[in-house]
Amino acid sequence: MDHHLIIKTRIPSHRVQFQPGWDCHGLPIELKIAKDETNVSSTPLQIRECARQVAHNAIATQKHSFKRWGVTADWSKPYLTMDSKYVANQLDIFSTLYEKGYVYRSFKPIYWSPSSKSALAESELEYNDKHKSIAAFFRFHLINLDLDKLALGSLKMEKKPSHIFALIWTTTPWTLPLNDVVAYSENLKYALVEFEDAKQQNLPIKEYYIVAENLVPSISQTLQRPLKIITTIEPSAFKDTFYRHCFYNNIASPLVPASHVSASIGTGLVHTSYAHGFDDYKIALSRDEKIECFVDEEGKYTRQMGYDLEGKDVITQGSKAVLQLLKKNVVHSYNYTHSYPYDWRTKKPVIIRSSKQWFIDVSTVSQKAVEFVDKNLKIDESQKSALITQLTHRPAWCISRQRAWGVPIPAIIDSQNEAYMNPKFIQSIATKIRSKNDTDYWWKASINELLEDNEIRKSLNLSTESNDELQKGTDIMDVWVDSGVAWHTIGEGKIANCVSEGIDQFRGWFQSLLLTSLAARNLPPYKQIIVHGFSVDDKNRKMSKSVGNITDGTMNQKALGADGLRLWVALYGSEGTSDVKLGPQVLNELELKLKQIRNIYKFLLGALDGYSGEKPKELRLLDKFILSETKQFAEKVRSHYENFRFRAAANEFIQFLHNPLSSIYVNCVRDRLYCDPMNSDSRLSALYTIDSIGRKLTDILSPILPHLATEYCIHHPLLKDQAHKAIRQQLSHEIPLFDDQNEKEILTLILNLRSSILEKAGNKFDMSKMGIEIKAAPVDYQKLLLIQSEEESFSSELTELFGCSYVKISKSEKDVSEAAVIDSPRKHCGRCRRLARFESDRFCDRCLIAIS
Repeated sequence: MDHHLIIKTRIPSHRVQFQPGWDCHGLPIELKIAKDETNVSSTPLQIRECARQVAHNAIATQKHSFKRWGVTADWSKPYLTMDSKYVANQLDIFSTLYEKGYVYRSFKPIYWSPSSKSALAESELEYNDKHKSIAAFFRFHLINLDLDKLALGSLKMEKKPSHIFALIWTTTPWTLPLNDVVAYSENLKYALVEFEDAKQQNLPIKEYYIVAENLVPSISQTLQRPLKIITTIEPSAFKDTFYRHCFYNNIASPLVPASHVSASIGTGLVHTSYAHGFDDYKIALSRDEKIECFVDEEGKYTRQMGYDLEGKDVITQGSKAVLQLLKKNVVHSYNYTHSYPYDWRTKKPVIIRSSKQWFIDVSTVSQKAVEFVDKNLKIDESQKSALITQLTHRPAWCISRQRAWGVPIPAIIDSQNEAYMNPKFIQSIATKIRSKNDTDYWWKASINELLEDNEIRKSLNLSTESNDELQKGTDIMDVWVDSGVAWHTIGEGKIANCVSEGIDQFRGWFQSLLLTSLAARNLPPYKQIIVHGFSVDDKNRKMSKSVGNITDGTMNQKALGADGLRLWVALYGSEGTSDVKLGPQVLNELELKLKQIRNIYKFLLGALDGYSGEKPKELRLLDKFILSETKQFAEKVRSHYENFRFRAAANEFIQFLHNPLSSIYVNCVRDRLYCDPMNSDSRLSALYTIDSIGRKLTDILSPILPHLATEYCIHHPLLKDQAHKAIRQQLSHEIPLFDDQNEKEILTLILNLRSSILEKAGNKFDMSKMGIEIKAAPVDYQKLLLIQSEEESFSSELTELFGCSYVKISKSEKDVSEAAVIDSPRKHCGRCRRLARFESDRFCDRCLIAIS
């Protein structure tokens, strides 16, 4: 069950219209059913009923998780690719594609999964770099190569008779009995070679081999046998040359030129089997030759291959059996580790096998897609290049699957395996599914019912005679067609602002959306692509349902909840396409960050207890500073959000909490909050500022941590009855501008001096019990007296900004102001714990006023 993200529209407030949807069909569900021994299903209708129930259960579970994670969407109206409305619309689109000439049926090679007994598209493959095959150098005996033509008449003078062989290299020896031709390149120079070792000299017949000249050294190295070049040969000499077939001794097969043959690996001569290779198939087309396949849907040789091979699995048994049967022409065989395609669902190897399948011709629409991606798609440049490359080299799209759980390909099949289909027939099936609200209609209806309309029968060029030799097609559509037409759910003629999926979807969903939309309606489906990487476990394995290593949230430690997961996504998994680890170390780091965020919120809420929302007459300099910093920070984060840089936004948030919020503002304002008179304007200035900061932080944080944002509102004295606003609208005040240039300059000076003092003092002093002496340059001296009217003070804004008991200002003759830590001349105050009390008084002046 896959869930893709389509953002339909972006409206002025930057909320999005997100209709959730699920891809419900596909092989994983059928495989799950097959594993359940209590759920043995034989008919397509039974399979579909069981699969439908599995899908509904999965949707319910996933929907609950999405809600719990705080994902806002129209959960009451998701689109489901198994719904009758969706299926009918998909068939309407399929009808359009057929009418425009994109859909066709053909017998040709496709990726075939014996483990799934179904065709696969390239997007459904994953490559195993550690696959082990048996590689073999195999020789084909040439029948009529003219030695005189090669100026090798002297070979005829040898006392021993001689044979010349075409030497090929293959990693699929099981295809050797299925050989049709051997291909060579018209752009390579070839060599006639012989082995120079005792094994060769003892042979009663001289043996010569033809290979590409520049591959002679690598062949010799692999075989561990010295090779001698007798002469070089131009490829034109191979024209009208035949060899004896390795399996059928009475058949002569030709050497043929082919553009795909190269000297990058192998021998420069390529064993070709029309039914089992894509380039091989092209040669068959160019020669107008018949293609036959003698490997069945289980990946086993058919009875046409004879007693020795019939029923043998080509992957596990075929190569060994063939090499044993043909051992007299096997020059060398060995184990070979290489990258090989696997079925991404069953995790088992696939083969290339010819069969009759349905295809979408993407040759012309791919060109349109490339133009759109290049000129109009908003995407990272490196990703754009990769997508263009894949679209440019994309083969025909095989859309038929030999399964039951999916959308039917409505076709009537005759006794000769010929298919009958047209737009009118497809639309009639769509209409029936829509009117009956039954996606099983195709499987339930009889041939007579499907063809009861004579107009449809005539349009299919079917006679009005008996239907006995006709049957319904049993193929379903590739699930990428299902998800690929999801653009129709956003409305006719509309384009999604963006789509988001993993990097693997450059081969899948991103392409299927684009190709079907351009083909069917000549419009792109989206304006922007947002790509993410994959989470991996501690062993760097991709977390997936099929591997079975998705965490259940325990990991032997305290659960971090939905917000913990969301913060992990923001910090580690929301930008770029690299793999993202999720393990104990990462979870510990997340826990510390969540704790840091919650501690700040605790402080803010603690300070606001009893606050009524009253505004101060004037803001203190410290408050103006932090509000200005908050405003700039918010604008920066908003810009990150606009550009989907969530990791940058989250890191910016955490950095802001540390500095300047905690290290400067919270450290400095505590004294005012705890010790200034309750109703003083100075304390009210702090409360107003703290409320403004908290609201702004909540606005910024809510897209990432909506539960924490809501929790903050629940405990806020003014917002506790409006907690829904945390994720529904902005909470923040309009923060006043910090536009007094003199105050900005003074604040910059103070912060620089403060930083210098803290750096020098380190942990030597408790600054709250110390004094600061500022020897100010003349220009700075006057500015400082605007903040602290007297040269000495025990309760000014400067003492607050420095977090000390006492500040002394004096004029210096130097051009640069300096500050130093000094002792305070007064005594310890038991209330504020600063050294600001006259010896004769019980408390300092500020505390006496607060108490009175």
